[in-house]
Parts: sequence; structure tokens; C-alpha cells
Amino acid sequence: MDSAKRNNEGEFWSEKTNLAAESMPAASQDVSLEQDSAFGNPWHDQSHQEVMAEVTSLNDAWKDKVPNDFIQYRDTIDGINILYVVCTALYLLMALIDSDTIPLPLPFQFGPLMILGIAGILHFVVSRQTRQARWHQNEMTLVLYRHVIFGKESDFVEYAVQLESQDRLELKSETRVEYCYDMDGDPTSHRITTYWVERFRGELKMEFSTQDLKSKKNLNRLIDFVHSKLQQ
Repeated sequence: MDSAKRNNEGEFWSEKTNLAAESMPAASQDVSLEQDSAFGNPWHDQSHQEVMAEVTSLNDAWKDKVPNDFIQYRDTIDGINILYVVCTALYLLMALIDSDTIPLPLPFQFGPLMILGIAGILHFVVSRQTRQARWHQNEMTLVLYRHVIFGKESDFVEYAVQLESQDRLELKSETRVEYCYDMDGDPTSHRITTYWVERFRGELKMEFSTQDLKSKKNLNRLIDFVHSKLQQ
């Protein structure tokens, strides 16, 4: 069976859309530029038709292939815990100050509870969506698999990369200061730290993508998982 992987720049799997994944052999190092599909960055200088063809190819190759092991992440809503705390504190504060002398309208009192209920339902729905980092030992390939809430037919493979035993992943970060203005027009600033993972083979930096896994905790978990598999 024909297959291709990216030479010297990440070795990304790319299967032709009319081929089954079960009989994939080792990919050849000698591939033409036309065969280079760059699945780590599928939107790079490509038309919509090319992107969809590669997404289809990626799913044909890996979607139904059973991994040897995997770890799973659940989607979450950024800041949801802060919202829970604020709404609960606001409701308790209203309950304490409510009296016959200072009556609060009933809808106003239960406003924070309504927000809590809506946020809780939304967060529950979002958390049903998961992402799996799957490991296929025979192919030495990491696959990021996306599960959404609309059924298995809507699930898809986001990314697949073949690794070698000497590869290593490192957590990188960058902190920047953003400036803005508050409601009174006074300047304010806050720090934002961005995390990502880079892949190295010796001193050579290879391509690698974690899609939208951005939290430090999730990325460290992914790094530990991949390293444990590469050492087997």
C-alpha cells in the first residue's frame, strides 16, 4: 500500500483516501512535495477542498483503528469555577441583607441561582465532549481523536504524528503583558502566559501540534504519556 510521511520535518502520516488503514506499511522517507500533506498544520496554504481531502484521509487511516493505550481530556469552560463562586456569594449576600425594611424583589434574589443553573447545564453539555491522545505502538504514532456530542459519526481525528524512540517533548511558555483601560478610563495591565509543546530529535526541532490543548496541566500530562510510550 502507498503511504507517505513527511521527511525530516515531522514525519506526518498521510494516507490516500481510497486505501484502508489496516494494512499500512512503514512509510517511505523519499516522498515528493505533492505527497507531503503536513497533517500537523492542515490549514497551511491549502484550499478548502485540499483540507477536506486530507481530513477524510486522516479519518480513514486512524478513526476506527484501536489504540494500544490512550489518555482522555474533557472539555471545560474557562472561568466556570469563578462564576460558580461569585454567583453563590452574591446569592448568600442578598439573602443576608434581605429583610422587611429592605425587601429585594424575588426575581432579583434568584437571579444568581438562575445563572448558576444555566451555567451548570451548559458546562455539563460541554464536558460531554472529550479529546483522546491515542497511542499506536506498532506504528509508533500519536493520534489526537475528537469526540463530540452529536454521536460517533461526528467524531474525527484531529492530528496524527509518527514518533521515534529518541524523540523528546518539551513544555514551552511565553508570558506577555497586555494593557487596557478600566471603566473609569484608568490604564491597567495583566499578564498572560501561553503554553505549548515542542518536539526535538537530538538538537533538531521537529514539527508537533497539540491542537487546542493549551493548559499547563494537560500539556504536561500529554508529555508524560508520550515519553512513557517511547521508552517501551
